[in-house]
Amino acid sequence: MTVGEPLTLAHAADAMARVKELAPEVLWLDLDYGVLVTRYVPGTNWEQQLLAGKIDARTFAIAGASLRGIHEISPGTSDYPDHILPLPAGRVPFEADTSVAHLHERLRTCGRSLLHGDFNPRHVVITPDRRLTVARWSSVALGSTLSDVAQLLASLLLRSHLQPYTEDWYIDAGRAFLSAYGDTDQTLLPSLVGVELLALIDRPQQLPDTTISDLTSRAIGLLSHTTPLPW
Repeated sequence: MTVGEPLTLAHAADAMARVKELAPEVLWLDLDYGVLVTRYVPGTNWEQQLLAGKIDARTFAIAGASLRGIHEISPGTSDYPDHILPLPAGRVPFEADTSVAHLHERLRTCGRSLLHGDFNPRHVVITPDRRLTVARWSSVALGSTLSDVAQLLASLLLRSHLQPYTEDWYIDAGRAFLSAYGDTDQTLLPSLVGVELLALIDRPQQLPDTTISDLTSRAIGLLSHTTPLPW
C-alpha cells in the first residue's frame, strides 16, 4: 500500500496500467484518502541480492531490456510532470553547477518519453521465473530516457566504490545492462551519471567524509567529461 498526494498516486496508477506486466497490478486507488494498493509480487528484492553479493550480469541485461520496454510505451495524453534533474546542493564548484543548468536545457531537446523517475534496484523485484517487476512509480515523469539509465548507472558506481572488491563485477553488469538497453547518447550520458551520483551522495546516509570527497570528485569529473564511464 502506498499513501501520498492524490495526483501523484493517480499518475503512478496510470503509468503502472500502461506498462502492464512490468509493474504490479493496481487493485485499488482511492484519491479521496490518497491510497494506492497493488497486488503482491512474489520474488526477491534486487537490492537485497546485490547487498548479498549476488551481482548477476544476466539480471542486469533483463533490467536493460525491461527499461527499454518501459521507454517505448506511449504516455498517451497523460499529464505527467516533466522530469527535473536533481541539482547539486552546494557540493560542486560554480562551473560544474553551470554545466548542470546547460545539461538540463539540452535534455529538453531529447524528446519526452515515459520515465520511471527513480529506477534503481531498491524498487525492483526479481520473480521466481526471472522476470523483473518495477515498483514505486510515484516519481513517474516525462523526459529524456537517459535519465532513468543514468540513475541505475550512478547507483552501480556508488555500490562499487563502497565495496571495491565488486568493481569488476559491476563493470560487467553495467555493460550487460547497456547492451540490452540499446543505443544511448554517449555525449550526454556521462554528465547525467555525474549529476545522479551527486544526488545519491546528497541523500541521507552514513557515508565517511573520504568517501563523499572521492565520489564528489568522480561525479564532477563525469560532469565535466574529464573522467570516462567505466563501461
